[in-house]
Amino acid sequence: MVKKERLQDILRGDTYCVNNKYDKTRTLRPVEEILAKANGKVGKKMFYNVFLQNCEHFVTELRYGRSISHQVQDVVTAVAVGSLVCISPWLCALAVAVTGGYVFLREFQ
Repeated sequence: MVKKERLQDILRGDTYCVNNKYDKTRTLRPVEEILAKANGKVGKKMFYNVFLQNCEHFVTELRYGRSISHQVQDVVTAVAVGSLVCISPWLCALAVAVTGGYVFLREFQ
């Protein structure tokens, strides 16, 4: 459920920074519109999914009118790269086994 709370009550002494990283590439909604839309969500139950509708999606929808989450894109990219790193040695070994290393030797000579 969406709640409206004072920032200092949530932080409890912790530090924070504002990250408006999309301001240079996206059109901002007027502040009054952002606040009206945010206040309209208070008290409502929202669907949450780390990949499809997380906190970054929520705030970027309010601020820019479009939900964006590079957190998700970064995780997906890291998983894809990690998978390739793990799979690549096996693919190389398989290629050497199948071709007897001929393809690799020919390319490096």
